[in-house]
Amino acid sequence: MINHGSATPKYIQLAEELEQQINKGIIKADERLYSENELCKKYDVSRITVRQAFRLLESKDLIYTVHGKGTFVKMPLLSQSLPEIVSFSKMLSLKGLEGSTKIKSYHMNIKNEKAQKALRLSEDDNLFNLNLLGCVENSPVALYQSFFSPALGERMETLAREMSGLNVPFTTLDLYKKTDIKLSHVEQSISAENLDSKLSSLFGLPCGTALVVLQSVFYDESNTPVEYKIGRYRSDIYSFKMTRTLK
Repeated sequence: MINHGSATPKYIQLAEELEQQINKGIIKADERLYSENELCKKYDVSRITVRQAFRLLESKDLIYTVHGKGTFVKMPLLSQSLPEIVSFSKMLSLKGLEGSTKIKSYHMNIKNEKAQKALRLSEDDNLFNLNLLGCVENSPVALYQSFFSPALGERMETLAREMSGLNVPFTTLDLYKKTDIKLSHVEQSISAENLDSKLSSLFGLPCGTALVVLQSVFYDESNTPVEYKIGRYRSDIYSFKMTRTLK
């Protein structure tokens, strides 16, 4: 609450109060913050105090404003180093966030030239496609499009269905732990693309919004490619960093 007799400016006290509510999950990511009028009445402060508190929270990258809709809590940045793979569930745990993964769709006996080449299959070989949607605080943040051989794909879909029933965050990395497949390494390339109308609806973001795209090929211990994956990530939430050597 606001101590009106304190030497600490009221806007700082209000900002700290709202920051605590955000950190405790009382106000969740992408949830609308109280309006200026609501905060004025709730804490008995002026609009100037509320606006100063909002500016302070914006400077800490905790909130953002959408014109005509209000002020919202910003999703914490999910950052990871490219040389190491951190699972979706572990990354959320480190940030103190709750999440889940849903099966968006799956397709049997399909063709995909890029995936067939990555998995060292012929153009006559069929593939199994499994699409997973990763959510944080019920907001979609990543779409994982994976391709496998038919036999492995069916196993992964069964395991994914079991995991999704638990309402927990996971990716195919977690599913491999339930199989006898031991992964050795991953080859990745990074790029960007803009949301089309279909993905715009899925992520709940305007068309043209940038996505970070990671294309990955997972190899087992015998150096055999077992999965080709295209991961699409919200660029306002995800960042990938690396250290490069100058030559």
